[in-house]
Formats: sequence, structure tokens, C-alpha cells
Amino acid sequence: MRILYVTADYENVQPSLMKVFRELGNESFLFYYEIQNKIKKTDYPDFVSLGTSGGRARGPVFYKYKLNKAVKQCLALAEKIKPDVIHGNMTFCDGYIARKVSEKLNIPYVVSVKNTDVNNRFLWKLPHLKKMGLENLRLAKSVVFLSLSTKKNMLSKLPDELRENVETKARVIPNGIDKFYLENSFARVKSGTEFEKRIELISVGRVKRVKNIEAVTEAAEILIRDGWQVKLTVAGDIGDEFYRELFASKYFVNYVGKKKKEELINYYRDADVFVLPSHKETFGLVYAEAMSQGLPVIYTRGQGFDGQFDDGEVGYAVSDTDPAEIAEKIKLIVADYENVSKRCTERSLRYKWATVASRLIEECYKRNN
Repeated sequence: MRILYVTADYENVQPSLMKVFRELGNESFLFYYEIQNKIKKTDYPDFVSLGTSGGRARGPVFYKYKLNKAVKQCLALAEKIKPDVIHGNMTFCDGYIARKVSEKLNIPYVVSVKNTDVNNRFLWKLPHLKKMGLENLRLAKSVVFLSLSTKKNMLSKLPDELRENVETKARVIPNGIDKFYLENSFARVKSGTEFEKRIELISVGRVKRVKNIEAVTEAAEILIRDGWQVKLTVAGDIGDEFYRELFASKYFVNYVGKKKKEELINYYRDADVFVLPSHKETFGLVYAEAMSQGLPVIYTRGQGFDGQFDDGEVGYAVSDTDPAEIAEKIKLIVADYENVSKRCTERSLRYKWATVASRLIEECYKRNN
């Protein structure tokens, strides 16, 4: 199968997926354009074709104007490689390009739904952009959601006649994680009786308001008042100076900055519970990374990772505004620690990129509507 993937993002997810498609015997090509005219690196793999968006106009009002240049560039690439399917990485902009190329060449297209597609208020308030997004969903061969919660949140925004259309062709397929974590998975041998009211928590990710680390510090203080000895390790760049002051004022916080995966894996192994009650989250690869190290996870109810597993299976969903609940769920994990931790290591295997890519091909690209 020949696959053309369209994206305005180029992070670990996109090249990992393209490489695995090829390893499975498919031809995969990635059209990478930048809507905000950012400076590009030059060391892209041979399967990447670069595009640009037109003009200097900025902001969501001008999205369609800027995208039309990228449409022409992607169309030229598609005419050359003759793909069997086109996949838009996000519903609105990437989906628009995929749909326009699809209309010209009569090639089916698929779109993924991400957090921005659901929660960006400009995309839903500006009539021409909302219409564009709804049309992208309506005409797509399949619609891919990273989680059940994202699917539920998107469906709630759709008009009745489109909701049924999308639901019938929706597939929930999470992202994969870096194979480094799965090749170095870790099985813990520790029971709840070994804690003796001593626990090490960890949060990983760029430290900014949406990640809600302050709720984790408040939960830690509740545990401390209940007689626990708590250490909270935080790894990631600080994106809001508020947190630098917050961490300095909390004796139990160990802020270690951003770490490479080879270092981060050791912090995961030293910790007991991963806690990240983000306000908004599309999926959250860090939860799956933590699981691969036998680390039970606390995640936000109704956000990206919620719905991947039953409550209590690998951890618990919590309210992002209730530190007391976070503290209680940490205690529940400790009470059944050996079983929860074992399931984390085992269940993390579902995030192999080969599994993800195979599901996309079989359930979305090859399927008939």
C-alpha cells in the first residue's frame, strides 16, 4: 500500500509511524508543511517532502488562504507518487489539504482528531473554519481518535446528522511510544506492605499551566499531613516561571529539568507512581512510557488517556481540580501495588508502533465504508 501522510507537525510520532509503515512492506511518504513559516531543519529522512503556506498573514482567520498554497504542493506530490490513501494528521488544516487532494485525484482520505481539533475555540467560532472542519469529517473514509474521551468530546460538538456519519467510521487507535521504552521494559517486584508510608511520585512533561503540576504538589501535601513521607520528582522544561518559584518553596519537590530518554528511564524506575492530572490532553505518551517501567499512572478523567483502561487496571482517572481525590487514588494504587504494577508492564505492549501501524492499515486504510 502507498500512503501519503499530511502534517503541520513533525515530532517523534510522525517519523516513527512512517518508518514502521515501511518496515511492514508499505510505501509511505510524508508531506510536511508549516503554517506559521517557522525555520526548518534540513536533516529530514528521504520520505519527507517539505511544503510551505502562502503569504505572511497570521492567525486562524487566514487559515484557508494560507493552506491553498500547501494544497497545490501536496497535489503535485500526490500526482507523482500516486498514493492509495491520504491521512491528515489533524482534522482542520491537515484534513483540508487531504480532502482537496482527494477531490482532485479521487483518492480516499482519513483524518485524525487531536486535542486542538476539539478545544480550539477559534476553529469552532469562525463560521468558515467550522464549516471546513465539519466537511473534512463528513467526507473522510475513516476518522481516527487517539482515545475514547477525545471521541466523546468531538461527537458532542457535531450536529446530529454528522454525528452518526462520524460514529460509524470512527476508530480509536492510540499513538505508539518510542521502542526504547519497550525494549527496556521493567517489571517491579514490590507490594503495598513495603511502602511503610514512604512514596516517590513523578511528573514528566513541559511544565506549564495546562499540565497542572500544582495539583500534584497539593496532593503531596495532603499525603504528608496524613503521615506519609513524600518525594515528588518533576522532569521537563519550565514553560512558566510560576513553577520555578513553586518548586523552590516545596521542600519535597525535586526538579531535575528536561532529561533524555536514557536518563529519564532511571527516574521512572526510581519512582512509585506517575501523576499528571493535565487540564487538557489528547493522548499523553508519557503515561504509556511510565507504564512500560511498571509505573502505575494517575491521569485526568475525561481527557486523552482516560478510557484506555478500566479504572484501577493500570492506575486511576481523577478530577483535575481535586487534589484530595488524587491523594486517595495514590493510596488505592499502593494498596494493590504489585498487581497494578505488573499489569502496567504487560499492557504497555499495546503501544508498539508496529501494532498501531497495522491497525491503521487494516481498520482505516483498507476498510470499506
